Amino acid sequence: MAKLIDLTGQQFGALVVISRAPNSSDGSAIWNVRCSCGKEFSAIGGNLRSGKATSCGHTRFEKRQISIAGERFGKLVAIERIGSKSHNSIWRCRCDCGNTADVAMGNLRSGHTTSCGCAKKEAQNDPTARVKALKESPNTGMYETNRSAKSYIISKNEIRYEFRNLRNFVREHTELFEIGSSDTDMRRVASRISSAARTGTKYKGWTVVCKDSSPKKELSEAHKEHMKSLQKAGLEAAMSVPENQRGPQNRTSKIWVLIDPSGKHVPVLNLLDWCRENYTLFEPPCDDVDKAARRVASGFRCIASSMRGVPSRQRPVSSYKGWGLAKIPIKKEDKK
Repeated sequence: MAKLIDLTGQQFGALVVISRAPNSSDGSAIWNVRCSCGKEFSAIGGNLRSGKATSCGHTRFEKRQISIAGERFGKLVAIERIGSKSHNSIWRCRCDCGNTADVAMGNLRSGHTTSCGCAKKEAQNDPTARVKALKESPNTGMYETNRSAKSYIISKNEIRYEFRNLRNFVREHTELFEIGSSDTDMRRVASRISSAARTGTKYKGWTVVCKDSSPKKELSEAHKEHMKSLQKAGLEAAMSVPENQRGPQNRTSKIWVLIDPSGKHVPVLNLLDWCRENYTLFEPPCDDVDKAARRVASGFRCIASSMRGVPSRQRPVSSYKGWGLAKIPIKKEDKK
């Protein structure tokens, strides 16, 4: 039987041996170790000496990280990486307002987070002004042009009123309904008048008719056919514009730089269009070209997602069937 070598206190990569642990079921020597990140666990002595075990695994993830130190994202400038969460790097950023914020790199790169929160506060710092602007707006305020305003006719004892915007009418004629000037009373009366118009009943002796509540007329067959022809013509007109068509000229196209198995860089504009023409490099020929092209494009998008720091799978993806990406794809207008 080989003599046991005491590894207590020795260091193997990021691991330091703390103490001896009971042997495994096959008789292998087991040691309690502590990683440089603070995590403690047990490791086989042979794996420590051979170099197979050098950390708890955190160093592998750190090697895959992309540094964004110094880059600006809206009002935020990345300062340093402070850790990770759910395979996403967390970066400490300084905002233009002077505050700091810890943000996931995926949220920075996607544009989801562009400030420490001060931008949202600035937009909402004066709710009174926003409410006042809404009330004064012709589209939402106390006007006949309010988008939700309806036309009413109310009558009682040969007195007749015809108006548009029920709530505004109640506000201006509180004496007709014997109510105060509070918004609560006016909303309550307006609601009951509207209910009386729907049910065909009276409200405090007033007969109410809502002119906009009558059922809409059915469109004639000729009108429907005309609308269909307009829709078809509109679709054809939209597809005739180069920016809407399939191909590199499409407005959503991005510049991709693919790397083939030999290491050659292949610039691509509009990934899906390129995959339709070259899917046989990855899959055997088939009848459904679009479906095969989408599968290939999805593989490259997973690589791009991992490069952004937001892997779409449990583990980051660096290649697809021997192919890789040289850099994160960019929009055409971002090209320098």
